[in-house]
Amino acid sequence: MFRNPFQKLDHEEMRRSSDVLKKPKDMNKVINQRVRIGGLVILIIFGCISFRLVNLQYRENDEYKVKLDNYASRKQTSSTPRGVMYDANGKIIANTIQSMNITYYPNEDVSNDEEWELAIQFTKQFGKSKYEPTDDEWKKLYLILSVDSSGKKDQGNHLLTKNELQQALKGEISSEKADKLKMKRIKQADIDDLPQDYREAYPTWLLMQSVSENESKTILSNVSDEQVSYLSEHQNEFRGFEVTSGWKREYPYDKTLKDVLGNIGTIQSQDRLHYQALGYPLNDQVGTSGLEQEYEALLSGTRNVKEIKYNKDGEATFNEVKAGKKGYDLQLNINIELQKSIDAILTEVLQNAKSNQYRKYYKNAFVVLMNPQDGKVYAMSGINTDDAGNLYPYASGTYLNANTPGSIVKGATVFMGLNEGAITKNTVFNDAPMYFQGGTKKASYRNYGPLDEIGALQKSSNVYMFNIAIKLGGGTYTPYGPLNLNLSTFDLMRRYYSMFGLGIKTGVDVPQEETGYVGLSRQAGLLLDFAIGQLDTYTPMQLAQYASTVANGGKRVKPRIVSGAYEVNDKSSLVYENKAEVLSVLNDKNNNLERSRLGFRTCVSTGWCGGVTDLATPYEVSAKTGTAENPFYENGTLIQASHASLIGFAPYENPNLAFACVAPNSSYSDNIQSNSCSNDIMPRVLKEFYKYYPDLAKSAN
Repeated sequence: MFRNPFQKLDHEEMRRSSDVLKKPKDMNKVINQRVRIGGLVILIIFGCISFRLVNLQYRENDEYKVKLDNYASRKQTSSTPRGVMYDANGKIIANTIQSMNITYYPNEDVSNDEEWELAIQFTKQFGKSKYEPTDDEWKKLYLILSVDSSGKKDQGNHLLTKNELQQALKGEISSEKADKLKMKRIKQADIDDLPQDYREAYPTWLLMQSVSENESKTILSNVSDEQVSYLSEHQNEFRGFEVTSGWKREYPYDKTLKDVLGNIGTIQSQDRLHYQALGYPLNDQVGTSGLEQEYEALLSGTRNVKEIKYNKDGEATFNEVKAGKKGYDLQLNINIELQKSIDAILTEVLQNAKSNQYRKYYKNAFVVLMNPQDGKVYAMSGINTDDAGNLYPYASGTYLNANTPGSIVKGATVFMGLNEGAITKNTVFNDAPMYFQGGTKKASYRNYGPLDEIGALQKSSNVYMFNIAIKLGGGTYTPYGPLNLNLSTFDLMRRYYSMFGLGIKTGVDVPQEETGYVGLSRQAGLLLDFAIGQLDTYTPMQLAQYASTVANGGKRVKPRIVSGAYEVNDKSSLVYENKAEVLSVLNDKNNNLERSRLGFRTCVSTGWCGGVTDLATPYEVSAKTGTAENPFYENGTLIQASHASLIGFAPYENPNLAFACVAPNSSYSDNIQSNSCSNDIMPRVLKEFYKYYPDLAKSAN
């Protein structure tokens, strides 16, 4: 029931005076007054609406037209060429060159049969697509083409029993379950009996079916000029297909550093949500490994945007509405010519090892060179052997392959002993075999007699490090007595080693790096092994960071493969700088690290570091060798193999080079071979380095 909105006002009016109550009410006057007020309100409302309509029609017309077009139209985005990668001297190591592709976008209202005809015709003219269908996809083709005994398509229903077919028709079993039963019963011979035209065209047809609403599908990449010309001349016969300009990667240095540069591929299932959130179409090409993946945001550029419309013949046309921009160029700190030279050295060493029966398990070798002050990686070389015995570059092994390091960790062990008060400077231990309860013997390679910490590093004394470990563990050595140690010392030692970069991520700019194996067993004897690098495993990149930390006086610097990113063909326009970063600094109030540095220097200058001794004077090289036992079983037989390693830096004061070399399983049996890193590899590598960086050699002199 409608309520009088003026009722309260009427009552108030009547209460003002008793005379009002005595006068007759002029109802016409009251009604007219109220109609005028209501009309005025309605007029104001309609005025507001009219003003808004006029505003929309004239002032905001263009804006809303754009919004309507954006909502109603289809847009296609496409990737632009990726940025180029350069080495430290501006040489192209990953180039982007133009290629011509054939893409497909369906015409309006095209039927499935018409697409099959197109796929068959296209395949006959241009060849099979490189896409390889899965086993399940081949079985689905059989179901698509399947016919019954009368020649009618039956979607593979003849593969079901009568009872199963009846259950499927009644909905007693789901269509998914029925399809699984069918596919399980399809044999390879059934697929082989399908018409050849359909089998050959099937990969192309699958790609045509995978076209999204807003994205063409590339059917053939990097097509020839002849194929481009033919399609252009016979466009009416291949409706929906067109030639588009694309790009591809080219590597002027072939496989050199290729695994570090990375690969490009389609978006993987586990990464779909990430790239969708960034606006990538799911069939886009992205970096899937290495620097291509790590620097995807810089290399990929911005995308082209085209509007999709259909002409009167139902053919899709594409009009560019937003031009894309090529990705930024990357410059690396790596010298590609030096990288090639080191690859060649490692390849030659491994090739020669094949003729040495005591090096038969020597299958790979690694070298990392970096600047200990700012982390620039000069080179990161690795060579591996495949199952057929062929050698190939494996530079990514410098951060993915971990091995027990051996005695090169002794520099960190000495620092830890000094810092924790287990020893003091010039503390002397007698290097002689140590015997424990049960007859267990622990010794150095030789009996070196009395040594201080400098001599222990110079001659690589195991016994000196065993004494440090025993002191750290709160124990006392008693000949043939029990070894009682505080096993929490494992944690203490790992904490100290991590300060040098051992056992933790180095921070090198790649999407994935290994940190090595951490020994889980905690026995007192293993604590002694840990002190000489015979327990946990480390990568060559971690060892290079360790060498850098020793070299520069205690700063753990992040290794940097990439220097920065620039505008296309414009080295003056820096858009991203991979700045030098100190990750941590040793707590070294008493300058204890200098004792480790001096031990490294003494090892080289007195002839205890193999072939690098010859470089002691011209380049002031300081280094430490390492050998680590690596027993393993082969066909039930125990193989006593060992790794060789070497770390170091140069020159001694203000060093500008730190290096690490690892030669896994480079010796086996009791006939121990010379350290391949210190004798065969690093003397040649260091000479090559100073050939490419003569100014650094001069500063060493």
